[in-house]
Amino acid sequence: MKLNVIWILVEGMRNFYTEDGYSRAKSIELIANEGIEFADIITSAPSTLMSFSAMFSGMPAYYQAANYHEGVFDKRKTLIPILEENGYDIKSVLWHEYIIKLFGCLKPVGLPSDKKIPETPGNPKNGNWWPADIINQAALKLLDNELKEPFFFFLAYPPTGRLNTDQDIGDFLSTLKTMDLYNHSLIIISSDHGLFYPIPPREIWEKKMHDKWVDESSIHPTFIIRHPSFSIKRKVDQVTSTIDILPTILDFLDIDFTRYKTLSVKGKSLRPLIEEKEIEGERMVRVDTRYLFQPERITVVRGNRFKYIICHDEKKEGFFDIKNDPEEKNDLINSSDNSLQDVIQRYREEFKSSEDEAIRFIKESAQREIIQKCQDVNLSDKRLEVIIFRSSRIFHLEFILEIIKDLSPKIDVFIQQNISKDFKNSQFVRGFIDWNKEDFNYAKFKEFYPDLMDKKYDIVIVPVNDLKEGYEEVFKIARCLSRGSIISIDYNMGVRKEEK
Repeated sequence: MKLNVIWILVEGMRNFYTEDGYSRAKSIELIANEGIEFADIITSAPSTLMSFSAMFSGMPAYYQAANYHEGVFDKRKTLIPILEENGYDIKSVLWHEYIIKLFGCLKPVGLPSDKKIPETPGNPKNGNWWPADIINQAALKLLDNELKEPFFFFLAYPPTGRLNTDQDIGDFLSTLKTMDLYNHSLIIISSDHGLFYPIPPREIWEKKMHDKWVDESSIHPTFIIRHPSFSIKRKVDQVTSTIDILPTILDFLDIDFTRYKTLSVKGKSLRPLIEEKEIEGERMVRVDTRYLFQPERITVVRGNRFKYIICHDEKKEGFFDIKNDPEEKNDLINSSDNSLQDVIQRYREEFKSSEDEAIRFIKESAQREIIQKCQDVNLSDKRLEVIIFRSSRIFHLEFILEIIKDLSPKIDVFIQQNISKDFKNSQFVRGFIDWNKEDFNYAKFKEFYPDLMDKKYDIVIVPVNDLKEGYEEVFKIARCLSRGSIISIDYNMGVRKEEK
């Protein structure tokens, strides 16, 4: 008989007890007393969107998107279609409107709109959240008679400090343990990330929200797993990552995820650690506050003892001995100890290797998409001519150009003049247009570049944001410039073929 999976997540729950609203829930000891807890598991990101994406895909969130505000969640790259293919019924009950909208592939049930947590002056966002008792009602209804075994059931609660969340979780777990399905289900208790502790004054954390903090409290979620065969409570102290959750689930379900080409799993199954098998070598795991090409990105490389931090915008590094300095008060990055500098260099090399791998992954994914979308163009023709038409952020333009240079040596670029000084590949710049002026239109472009309107390009590439507002005139010009394909590429390197 196939195991069910019941995954219970609490938003922003730390892995230790505190007196504020983000404490570890006392009620989860009902499962912890029968399960394996990973005490040094590290979240892939201290934000819900990025963390969810990593947990459900088994790969860091920065592999899946390039820009936080246009974040994506591709069902094809998650465990959901794998479970469906293996006969699993998928259902979820989610605590937040935005999460319901973004993660529809989890098949969330509807909750009554008039039963949300009331807004308060201190918590204006409460109005988007459902309380734990309403979540329990929907969850127990599903478990009683609506879920078909085997099933994957994901249950997500608001933070422990919202109303009676901790008590309500306990009520649900107590009821769950009385059900027959409890003893043929894989049970997971987790959070998506932790939260800074102690919480700083509001005027500080409102300027730097929780998703930009990488202190130990923020990057440590809770993770407990209970299998029917487990007989004793135990803690695992080795460093692990939330990207390990997907391969661990599939391992316990005896599903070989390597057969699925849509997955690019970077995590490792935790089953060997659970079964107390020897694991050789030190593992380093990574945390990112933002996607790969986004401002305000901070990256952490975390090992069993040490922690390397790089703030990309400031080009600033930090290095801490977490075992002896858990509050990170003594930065060792400029230590005169040569042996320690060797350790720091290993962490730098680990960061560089993972960064290069991620860039290569996104570049190759985008190239495959472009080739697929441009089947009406002979990409093997060395006379192929391409124009990148419309300005964008520097990182976006540079990365698109790197992708296209592998496909064609003949590229023209049109950008805004005020960013051209920072553009590394200036030899490709053919002209300038002030795209932000209200009077910019097809007629103006034709007036400035009449010779270009008679030239036809095999591929016209238009950098866009996901909203694609105000692009009517841009695409009108693009259609005139094209004799082949018109491709738009967004900040997440998502590729779309546009109508001619």
